[in-house]
Amino acid sequence: MGNDSVSLSWGSPVGMDGLQYSFNITYSSSFWGHNGSTNAPSNSTVISNLRPGSEYVFNITTVQASGGWSKPASLSLYTKPSQPGEIRVDSVGNDSVSLSWGSPVGMDGLQYSFSITYSSSFWGHSGSTNAPSNSTVISNLRPGSEYVFNITTVQASGGWSTPASISLYTKPNEKRLYLKFICSSIELFSCEKEKKIVQQEIEARLAEQLKGMYWKLNWKEKEAKECSDDN
Repeated sequence: MGNDSVSLSWGSPVGMDGLQYSFNITYSSSFWGHNGSTNAPSNSTVISNLRPGSEYVFNITTVQASGGWSKPASLSLYTKPSQPGEIRVDSVGNDSVSLSWGSPVGMDGLQYSFSITYSSSFWGHSGSTNAPSNSTVISNLRPGSEYVFNITTVQASGGWSTPASISLYTKPNEKRLYLKFICSSIELFSCEKEKKIVQQEIEARLAEQLKGMYWKLNWKEKEAKECSDDN
């Protein structure tokens, strides 16, 4: 089942082995006044171009070449609602974000709300909230951390859409770590090579330890004559 299509299958009619028959499928939505029909030579079909988040009644009838029609077998179900439109970041703080998003396509006149889940892999911090309209503010987040937000359209019938997602960093509370590097050689070429190796090692360690957090590495150069054991 999708938001605009369903795939159906059904059992063979009893006592008709060896006889030739096909199936007629009709469908209708009372809310939209949307209806249609199709034929299937075997026991399955896919019906497309349906309305999202809508209840449809399907009637499947056995049809013989002689013109005989069976009583229909019936099924009622809801298509999945459409996912929310594009997510916009209205503001970002160090412990909160304000998000808004577009309305789900093709669902004018239908009743729905939104479920929002969020998580930070670094902290193992996660949560959820609901929104009756197309915006929300989520608080109590961790500063300088990457969060993934999933927003899902939810109907009272129990239908859930495919989530729309966005990933972003909260603003950091700045903390600085100072490291001092003194080259083991007085030759410029050797020092540049050694500095590059040290820089790569530090960046690799920070990337591993601070994955999911915002950080950056800055280098401040000093002349050799400025360097001493006490500065």
